[in-house]
Amino acid sequence: MNIAIHANNAAWHREYAPAYKKGLARYGINATITKSTTRISDVAILFGPNFWKDIEKDGGQYLVANRKFVGFGKHVENTNAISWNGFNGNGQFCVDTVDESRLLKTFDIDINNMYPVVKGDKHLLCEQYDLGRCTEYNNVNQWYDEIKKSFSPLKVRSKKNPEKIGHDAWEKQFCNEIRDVKEAHVLNSTVSVDLLYYGVPVKSWDKGDPCYVGTIENREKLFHYLAHCQWTKNEINNGDWWEQLKINDGPKLNQIKL
Repeated sequence: MNIAIHANNAAWHREYAPAYKKGLARYGINATITKSTTRISDVAILFGPNFWKDIEKDGGQYLVANRKFVGFGKHVENTNAISWNGFNGNGQFCVDTVDESRLLKTFDIDINNMYPVVKGDKHLLCEQYDLGRCTEYNNVNQWYDEIKKSFSPLKVRSKKNPEKIGHDAWEKQFCNEIRDVKEAHVLNSTVSVDLLYYGVPVKSWDKGDPCYVGTIENREKLFHYLAHCQWTKNEINNGDWWEQLKINDGPKLNQIKL
């Protein structure tokens, strides 16, 4: 098997590409790092969902490396979620068994500290930059219009990146925004994970959302599962992720039974 790691000039691409290469070397695989937007290997590792659509559509095998699902500040910068042949909920993460100690031990998240359910009266529309891999709408504004026509009272949350404004500022802002919300509407963004953690029921409108199968009632099980879908930088360097993903089997995230 030959593997190419497709990374462009984004800072996190440059940082993590050598880590994936090092991890694969532990299994005797000499991966190539490339900026090519077309396939040059049996298996392609793609950084993020926005740059490699030709590779995604060519019928070959690929892995998507993207930012974390759970982390809430402490491990945001050094954690990747990694899946086969799909992004977020549409990916296969090859989770066979769930060790419930991983969430606390590896990511410092105590499931007992999740926030209680918010008792609000408003719907929250969570904006995102684009449709992602959703094919149900022509553009993201069409989805916005559907939500605005269907739910009232409604407030809108613009997309904010905690890495740009700092986690403490983001958390304070986030908690203020959701204090009067009874249900949030998300297309396919990882903000759905944050919302469930902070006690907001989520309606996911696309199967690509990581919380498509998640509810307030099963969020503990979902979070334990998601902890096995993402890897710290040390684990990436060590090749731990490949030990799990080399099987290339199992249901998509949006098909799991919690």
